[in-house]
Amino acid sequence: MGRPSGLNSSKLNLFPDASGALGFGAIFGSHWCYGKRPSNWQNQNIAILEFYPIVLSLYLWGAAMSHQCILFLLTMNPWYMLLTSKPVRIGF
Repeated sequence: MGRPSGLNSSKLNLFPDASGALGFGAIFGSHWCYGKRPSNWQNQNIAILEFYPIVLSLYLWGAAMSHQCILFLLTMNPWYMLLTSKPVRIGF
């Protein structure tokens, strides 16, 4: 089975990150964004805060990511806990 046309093997890097106190940011190639999180997110789990810049990046640069191999470079601790089924408390 061959690869779909238009795909290449080079990877594009996405660097999203969030801070519990300061806000969020993301870098994708020469594109970047940053901002403060909503004030009502003050007590959210860091895993939720880390997810926000990923979703925002997909919204902002999704067209540039289309048919590309994207390497997500994430802060490990909250995602490791989620992906390895370790208990994570997420309050809404």
